[in-house]
Amino acid sequence: MIDIHSHIVFDVDDGSDSIEESIRIIRKAQERGIKAMFATPHFIEGSMTAEANEVKEKVGLLRERLMAENITMPIYTGHEIYLDFDSLIHLRKGKSLTLNNTRYVLVELPMQDKLRNLDEMLFEFTVRGFTPIIAHPERYAYVQKDLDIVKRWIELGVLTQINLSTLYGRYGEVVKKTAIKMLKRQMYHLVGTDVHSSQSTALSVAAPLGRMKEIVGDDIYDEIVHQNPQKLIENRLINPFEVIPVKRPIFELFKKR
Repeated sequence: MIDIHSHIVFDVDDGSDSIEESIRIIRKAQERGIKAMFATPHFIEGSMTAEANEVKEKVGLLRERLMAENITMPIYTGHEIYLDFDSLIHLRKGKSLTLNNTRYVLVELPMQDKLRNLDEMLFEFTVRGFTPIIAHPERYAYVQKDLDIVKRWIELGVLTQINLSTLYGRYGEVVKKTAIKMLKRQMYHLVGTDVHSSQSTALSVAAPLGRMKEIVGDDIYDEIVHQNPQKLIENRLINPFEVIPVKRPIFELFKKR
């Protein structure tokens, strides 16, 4: 798999606190079968704001160390951008990063309360030539209550990324059940570990990848885990899957009649 969401840039956010820790994370990721990683530190204005130049510089140092230690893990730059009304401005000014300098932008949303005018903000990204990728939508309370929110995002041209550790219950049963429902409806397009440390269980990817394949089947699995992230790296178009409608219980249909 290709991991499009990780916190391996050292000493910039709540992820790795040293270059040695970053190396430990990457070494373990490689041992677990991860083929490439996107370094996506938080970009939260006024809180965790490692700007583009700092991220590029530290990823450069990290690549040098990896080469010196014969670790052949491609590392791509990016940010996990906390979405607000200035996010587009930061991107256009070069303060924050798209994923590998492509059209694709990894964005994070508030956990509890849905942003006002969120759909309009996401649509504005697409008008400006960017494709937002919503990080771990299964963790947002409003998505857990209404998956049609995600369906609307996809119709706007937005993609989504699942945190794999969700599937073994790292964030609780509600989050896990939401992720499984989204997988069954073909609402995911990419995967990430969201790893923050070398001790994290987020790097235990074999079991959740197996569970994902059971749910979506071989073809969709291959697209989510291999084909789509490769298209992302190359800035090629990623087409979303057709969202499968909810099957309503037959007694509800009779009730409506």
